[in-house]
Amino acid sequence: MRAYILAILSLIAIGLTGCNKQIDSSRALATIRAIHGDVFYHPADLDSRIKLQTSDVSRSLFHLDKLVVGKDSFLHLQFDDQGDLFIEPESTLIVQRPEPNTRFKVFAKLVSGIFSCFVEKQNSNFAVQTPVTVAGVLGTAFRVEVSTEATEIALVESRSGIELQSLEQDLKMPPLLTMGTTATGGISGSAISIREALTMESAPRIAEGIRKIENIHEYSYLAGYAASQPVRKALLDYNVRTTTIQR
Repeated sequence: MRAYILAILSLIAIGLTGCNKQIDSSRALATIRAIHGDVFYHPADLDSRIKLQTSDVSRSLFHLDKLVVGKDSFLHLQFDDQGDLFIEPESTLIVQRPEPNTRFKVFAKLVSGIFSCFVEKQNSNFAVQTPVTVAGVLGTAFRVEVSTEATEIALVESRSGIELQSLEQDLKMPPLLTMGTTATGGISGSAISIREALTMESAPRIAEGIRKIENIHEYSYLAGYAASQPVRKALLDYNVRTTTIQR
């Protein structure tokens, strides 16, 4: 009798686990806010791709959905209650469901290309992943570029900076990107180029490569389009940005 009861309880537990997995995997993680040019959507559960149209604005995105932005094109994504990504031409991004019990919650993986990111939520542990690092942020505007040679991360505005973690998020003394001041009293950002995956051994050496960005106003992001061409706005121009993004 006892064995029978244990078997029934095991079946119930398996059923509950399956339900929880189904509910979690069906939770929308991001929303498309703007599309320009050739942007292809690869749903995680299909072996096909879909060319996005203007009618796909407000489409929800889910775990492992892949987006490929073509030449002279761009895409704006909003991660609910987190922030916005402006994805540049010739970029590939995969939407991620954050893993539980990690220091930072990875919502997106940039496979190749460039995006500008705005994280607005206070006390957020939002993060993005590249082939070599996890960038965890708090109230930050930053730019990530992934190429075959390196990952370049540029911090241009922040309350608390960017912490660079290994892909396993196990570094005890990770490199940090923070804001600073210029010789004339202005605001400076910081940037780093990472050419190999962050490890416990490589982190101190890579941290020495952090450099100041003296003129952070030179950085820009793709904000919209006019006359069939993307419009670039200064990365720090929040007044313009908030009127551009339709919430």
